[in-house]
Amino acid sequence: MLKIGAHLSISGGYHNALQRITDIGGNCLQIFSSSPRGWNFAKITNNDRKLFIEEKKKLNIDPIYFHASYLVNLAGENRIAGLSKQSLISELNVASQLGIKGSIIHLGSYKGDNPAVFDVSIDKRYSFLIDNILQVLTATPKD
Repeated sequence: MLKIGAHLSISGGYHNALQRITDIGGNCLQIFSSSPRGWNFAKITNNDRKLFIEEKKKLNIDPIYFHASYLVNLAGENRIAGLSKQSLISELNVASQLGIKGSIIHLGSYKGDNPAVFDVSIDKRYSFLIDNILQVLTATPKD
């Protein structure tokens, strides 16, 4: 089956995006789990989860992916990297509850606390990125 989708708004609740994609002829979807411009971590109520799962099944929308906040930057060692990990852990936990496949992310770039960024070796910069990714994966469901 041909998959046609779009990135649509979750205004009014995650479940509303499912009807929006159906209205424009789509059968797969990308959504934000929360505002992409702030550190508002994803969360969902039992009622919202139930509505989403029922609507997803009824409308046969699959796959669905989250798109991570634009602020996410896993390639560092600073406060932003910490918030990025918290954000993704929250988002992937909600994704698991909703049957969402995962999250599309932009990895970011190294911006350590040290203003002399180029004094940090490329291997060390990659190690920050890999360590941060592993921390996220360790703290989230296997699916």
